[in-house]
Amino acid sequence: MEAKIKPLPPLRPAPLQKPVKSGKALAITLSIIITFIVVAAGAYATYEFVVLPDTERDDDILQEQVEALTNQTESLQQQIEDLQGDDGEEEEEVVDGLQTYSNLTFGYGFEYPEAWNVVTSKYDPNYAFFGPEATPSGMALGGVELISSKFSLSDYLDYMESTTEIQYTSRQDININGVDGLRVTYNGFPKSGVSVLLESGRINIFINSTEIEDIEYFDTIVDSFEFLHQAAEDEREELNSILEHVFAYDHGISVENVSVKVLQQSYEHVRGFVNLNGEGGMFLAAKRDGDWTIVHEGNGAIMCSVVTPYNFPFYMIGDCVPNV
Repeated sequence: MEAKIKPLPPLRPAPLQKPVKSGKALAITLSIIITFIVVAAGAYATYEFVVLPDTERDDDILQEQVEALTNQTESLQQQIEDLQGDDGEEEEEVVDGLQTYSNLTFGYGFEYPEAWNVVTSKYDPNYAFFGPEATPSGMALGGVELISSKFSLSDYLDYMESTTEIQYTSRQDININGVDGLRVTYNGFPKSGVSVLLESGRINIFINSTEIEDIEYFDTIVDSFEFLHQAAEDEREELNSILEHVFAYDHGISVENVSVKVLQQSYEHVRGFVNLNGEGGMFLAAKRDGDWTIVHEGNGAIMCSVVTPYNFPFYMIGDCVPNV
């Protein structure tokens, strides 16, 4: 009876794990596996063609096994190449876990590296501090704070330079998750560092450091920063149009002479800028019984007694002035 050769079971190398610090060890391991496969294939072929007589050899099965081993070798070789850069150097990938911080009082949130700590200020629950050893008392590398000035961001920076020791060495227009702002670097008191100022919410995200690693962590916070409960862009455009008609009706002018830009929005409250016949100013609006009411407009002080009855979230009216 002619002997039949049973096909070899396919080799199943352990699944590759994503490198955390370096692919060097994994590349070496794969090289060893490839060497083993090649040697095994050679030994098996020698056994088939040299040791076994022709009557006991099944050439078709042998060919399939050799092709399977070749394919596995090529696959492993490609994985080794993927662990190396185009120039043959190793690519290291260090991935830090991210935590999420949310400040429901002010209405914002962001992600931060687990190597850092983020805490809410014990002096003002709307502010946050972050850094490797951040504390609620403000001992931290950086933080998130409210800009109380009603100036434009550029005018605010000019004002800070003229009244403090801070000097801004660069200013760059940016947009973070749909919110316009400025990214600036500064020298001076208390230290040199980077700030990101967002027009919406009048937010200053800052870090008093110029160390590369600190700036990378800072950028993680900035890139993920968002205001909570913000409307989608198309919904905001629709709201802009609705409020433009409200202003036009209140002032008895054509809606074509009104331009509204919503900066902050909750379910029933809005803060933004309005331009009427070429003159601009800030405004606050609230929704009552399904209709929008303009509560404050202009560049004058926001009186707390006027806006408080409408239950605005603090992050929209944090700069209101108490009655004296």
